[in-house]
Amino acid sequence: MFAATLFAWEGYDSKEGTDVDVQRGEDNTIEFYDYSDKSHCSAQIRGRHIDGTEIEVCDYQSGRNRTFRRKDASPEAREEFDTIEQQEFNRGDRHD
Repeated sequence: MFAATLFAWEGYDSKEGTDVDVQRGEDNTIEFYDYSDKSHCSAQIRGRHIDGTEIEVCDYQSGRNRTFRRKDASPEAREEFDTIEQQEFNRGDRHD
């Protein structure tokens, strides 16, 4: 389980190459906008890359497993993610 707060970022589906906007998520669920079918969707987080640049999800609507990669993988973005991860670890919120 991934008990984390995820903030919005622009990304793409690594398999399909289509754009997605990942909305804020909590616990192990995210909301995202899928440009390939022009719809708002939700998904369960199945895994995360340690630097916050990639998440693996199961799309609730389609049932598909998908991997979203963050377009802005700048050092600042990774540092922000690492800070959030450390705060959650210190509080005992992380369960991965």
